[in-house]
Amino acid sequence: MSTASYLSAWAIYLLGCAGLSAAVWLATKHWARKDISRLFVLITVVVLVTPYTIDQSLSLLAPAWVMVIMEGISGAGYTAWRAGTPLIMALLGALMCAMAYELWRRKRANEPVAMPTQDVINTDSSESTHN
Repeated sequence: MSTASYLSAWAIYLLGCAGLSAAVWLATKHWARKDISRLFVLITVVVLVTPYTIDQSLSLLAPAWVMVIMEGISGAGYTAWRAGTPLIMALLGALMCAMAYELWRRKRANEPVAMPTQDVINTDSSESTHN
């Protein structure tokens, strides 16, 4: 595979990822929980664009989710974790960044960070009507 065809293949793949990410964003845009819709789009993008090396001796990259599938099919069960580990680490990093962003956004908008606690089991029904 020549360098030009390798780069053009990645360009086409990234263009397709951008289209799929835009479709997921449009599909989740009207969800009532905006934080969940943003998280869904973020997970989609991270899974699609996380790269992994094709071979340890080569410096060529492929999408990590493709390498997880290919190594799971062709090798023993443990080889899929070689590509799965960077994918999981990228997902965890993205989830931590998303959580930090959501906390920052809620604090800036003076929204509650967590829902108020409700003790439905131990609350007398007569007490709940007076509150």
